[in-house]
Parts: sequence; C-alpha cells; structure tokens
Amino acid sequence: MPGGHAVVAVDLGTSKVCAIVAEQLVDGRTAILGVGLCPARGMAKGVITDLDEAATAVARAVERAERNSGYRLLSAYVSISGAHLHSTNTRGIVGLPRERPEVSAAEVTRVLEAASTAPSFARDEILHVLPRTYTLDGQQGVADPIGMIGTRLEVEAHVISGSATAIHNVRRAMERAGLAIDGLVPEPLAAAEAVLTAAEREMGVALVDIGAGTTDLAVYLEDAVWHTAALPIGGNHLTNDLSIVLQVPFESAEQLKVAWGRVLPDPALDPDDANDDRLQVEGFEGTPRMVSRRTMQEVIEARLEQLLQLVQKELRASGYDGALPGGLVLTGGTALLPDLADFSRQVTGLRARIGTPRRLAGLGDSLGGPAFATGVGLARWALRQQATAAPTRRGERPGGRGRRARAQAGGGFGRWLRELLP
Repeated sequence: MPGGHAVVAVDLGTSKVCAIVAEQLVDGRTAILGVGLCPARGMAKGVITDLDEAATAVARAVERAERNSGYRLLSAYVSISGAHLHSTNTRGIVGLPRERPEVSAAEVTRVLEAASTAPSFARDEILHVLPRTYTLDGQQGVADPIGMIGTRLEVEAHVISGSATAIHNVRRAMERAGLAIDGLVPEPLAAAEAVLTAAEREMGVALVDIGAGTTDLAVYLEDAVWHTAALPIGGNHLTNDLSIVLQVPFESAEQLKVAWGRVLPDPALDPDDANDDRLQVEGFEGTPRMVSRRTMQEVIEARLEQLLQLVQKELRASGYDGALPGGLVLTGGTALLPDLADFSRQVTGLRARIGTPRRLAGLGDSLGGPAFATGVGLARWALRQQATAAPTRRGERPGGRGRRARAQAGGGFGRWLRELLP
C-alpha cells in the first residue's frame, strides 16, 4: 500500500527523456507507478539547443508515463545539467534578536539567504543553497539549529547556480510540454539519491554520473554536499571517436558501443583468430563494413582514460581528493561498459563501484540500471521534499477510474498534482 501522494520526475538528458511517476511505500521502498521513455531531441551537452524539439520529446515521454500509470501529469521535478552550472562554498551570518533568541525556521532561511549573496552569483540564477554545517555562538558542527538558543547563527553552505538563459529555456520547454516545474535539481544530486549509501555519504565519496553529453560530479562528506561540477565530456564523445576511427555513421558506432563495447581487452577474444576480432556493421550509404573489436576497445579505453583523468583533476582542484575513503561511485549510461570500475581504480587509484538504483518496487525492475539513476533519484528527491513539507498528510492512491486526486506539498517546493485519466 502506498504511504503518500505520487510525485513526478522528468530526467531531461542529452540522449533520452525519462518521465517517472512514483510513490513511497511504508517499508521505505520507492514504488514506480509509471515510466515514459523517449529519445531526446534538441539537446547537446546537457543544454537545450532547439526548444520545440526538446518540448516535443518531453511531451512524448510524459504521454507514455501517463498511459502506463493511469495518471495525468501536471507538474514535475526536472533534472538539469550542463557546463553552465557553477558551485561554490560560502558562509552566511545573522544575529538573533535578544527578545527572541530561539532559532526558528525563519532564522535558518535568513542565514541561508545571507550565504547566497556573493557577487559571483550576480549573473546566474541560484538553484540550491545546501547547508553543510551550522555554528551557533561559536559551537561548531551543529546539524540542525532549530529550537536552540543563541545570539549569532552561522552556516557553511554549498551554493549551486546556473546560466539564467539555460534555466529559462528548460522552464519554457516544460511549459510547452504542458508541465509546471516543482523544482530543478542538478543531475549529480539526483543520481546520488538513488545510488549512494548513508555510510558513503558520511565518510566521503564522489558520485560520477557519466551521461551522454556531460559527466556530472558530486562530492559528499559528513552527509553533506561539499563540491559539484559538470565536465563537458560524456558517452557521446566515445561514440563520436568510434565513428571517426572506424569510419562508420554515428548511429552504427553507438550500436557497436552498446553491444560490444568494453573498457579493458576481452579475455575471451582469441588473439590468433582474425575472424574472432571482426564485426560487421552498417557503414555509410547502407553498405556493410567490417570493424575490429580490438580497435573499438582501444578507442574506448583512450577516451575513458582522459575522462577519468579530468575527474581526478577536478577532485584535486576541489581539495577533497584525499578525503574520499568511499572512492568513486560511477553511474549513468556509460557505466554499463564492462570493466569500467576496474579501469577507474587503475587510473585514479581510488575505490570504485558501479551505482545502480536500489529498493525499487512496482515497475522498478525496468529502472534498475545505472542509466536510470538520475530519474529514480529525482523521484526520491521529490518524495523527500514531500515528506518534509507535509509530514502529517498522507493518502492512498485512488481506486476507481473516473475519480480525481490531487497530491500537494506546501512550502517553497511547490506542489505535485495528479488526475486520473478519464
């Protein structure tokens, strides 16, 4: 039996759009009520390049999610990515009134606003101000100051912002697809919700989401976000390399990568059998072409080595590379390549594992791979906000067709709406 109202998540990726309808079960699992998938259009490196095509892809994914969930989708949490996203760690300070020295939610809001007033955000739109730790009258390490007494409240926060133009285009695409936006969530934060364990987030871990157009990074330490970044390289770069080296169309190169791609040499490949190394694929103008499996592997290995070195460089620049006993958790569609975790350990010297969504129910079997980490995590993000905003209101899914239901969460996070299709 579902334990709350349904939420909607739309993962707006470079290669695919995934719309998910989900509810939280009383045992803590995420029940997937409906899924809609559609190839992305009008997207490049995580940003919209053609508004009409992007909106059409979203509308198709939403329509499919409506059909197999039985709900009309009116609003959603939406993922956002791209090199236009920026992040920084800042500090905010506010004084508490003498006549009312107890910290309330209003004071917490004020101190977070104070942390987001740095000049570097003048041309960007702020997406999230994530508290890392609070200090109350010199007492450091306060996790939740609400209800405590003091005179001076400080916060160390991680602020994520992005290009106002790019963010506006996402909003316009959703509007044209008929969806209101409940919130925009950077892809690595969403993926982390689905694949990281509580222990990893506490002791120190880096989430590496290798999508089609970008590789998104989030560093967690002491159960808080300490660093985020978006690198302008992803799985499509591997495909493009294969297309150039093997001299085949991009679509054929993608099919080869998915079916036969791997990061390290295949131990089952017979080095003395030339035929074992050859694969036939559709070339330009529809003519068949033979390509080498070994060459494919070498191309993929070279590009992924470059990508992982960029990740390592970003971690070093952040200053947290020595504080990651949890190592790397790799997710995204490219994480399906065999041997990626082993190869990552070789290149970076850090522990590595492939992150897949856990504790799913309903239609969750279809979303259990790393390619769906962002979509599933986005749904869990929405469910967590719902529980925080309206902890006392719980409801059941309506039973009969022709009835209507609304799921609403108050506060600054907007609302989730659903109606049963006629």
